[in-house]
Amino acid sequence: MTDAVEGLYAHIIRFLIRAHDWYREGTLRHIVHSVTRPADLRYHDVLENIQAGSRNIEQLAIAGSQVELRQMHTILKLMADRVERSESTILEMRRMMINHQAINSSSLVDTNQKVSDLQFSEMVRIAAELSSFDPLESYNQAVIVRNLRQRNQRVNVSSAFWQSPTLKKFAECPKSSLMLVKGTFQERGAMRDAAVRVTEELKNLNITTIWAVRAQISDRATNTPSPLDVLKSLVAQALTTSGSAHSEKSTALSCTQLRTAATTKEWLEILGAALADVSREIYIVLELDIFMSSLSAPSSADEIIALFNNLLEELTNRGKKSIVKVLIVTNKCATAKALQKA
Repeated sequence: MTDAVEGLYAHIIRFLIRAHDWYREGTLRHIVHSVTRPADLRYHDVLENIQAGSRNIEQLAIAGSQVELRQMHTILKLMADRVERSESTILEMRRMMINHQAINSSSLVDTNQKVSDLQFSEMVRIAAELSSFDPLESYNQAVIVRNLRQRNQRVNVSSAFWQSPTLKKFAECPKSSLMLVKGTFQERGAMRDAAVRVTEELKNLNITTIWAVRAQISDRATNTPSPLDVLKSLVAQALTTSGSAHSEKSTALSCTQLRTAATTKEWLEILGAALADVSREIYIVLELDIFMSSLSAPSSADEIIALFNNLLEELTNRGKKSIVKVLIVTNKCATAKALQKA
């Protein structure tokens, strides 16, 4: 390539020398040479050499670029081969790890080990996906609605409620218990505000709280989740906040129950299983009305209260260390028998 460029420069210099010689000739010689040695004859050979040199350089440049492209193709092919070999190595290592894990799993004697976080998260995911009730969103909306109501309507829960001996006894009770807070239909907003206030106080005291209260004041069906959705949400919250040790055997059973449960009783049994081994105090704050969207009152109110009473009695009879306190707010009527039992 260098020789070709040097040759082209030489031909160009030769052309300039001839042009300089012609320029130095006098006018008479210009006239004579225009006939005897016209420009085509004087510069024809030099111009042909310049054109040939230019074509040679162009061909060399094309050949050089093709060589570079070929080298790049070779390098890319080498890199692709290395990536393919690395991928094969990774797949082989993965296969070996799977085989090693399978061998170790089959050789374990204790089949009642603590489940991993992944397995436990799967249980929570199943319960949460099955429910259309979002407790965190509902609680945040309830707080916003409470604040708006207090600012616009100046509505506050009576101080007599917070100072009542019944509430104090409920809070200080050393075992699982249930408390029913009942108001009129016009007071349903105040009842929900009371639930928000109680939940706020419990959170400030770092006491685990499970929430199932409707946020909106509107009673339209589109805003009301089904009773089963609320129970599924309670189960998901209980699983998330329990922190208790679960075994592989109990996890497999719970996962099966979560996938197949279809009735209120079955979901309450799962809720009791989730709360059974909790070694600390847990509050469940819920609205009775939210469970009655598809049931008939007042018998449904008695049924729901009785189900939660049975749940607490079963936890107590099993001698479990968990202390579960259920606070129910409602504007529905319940029979004297249900209230007395609560």
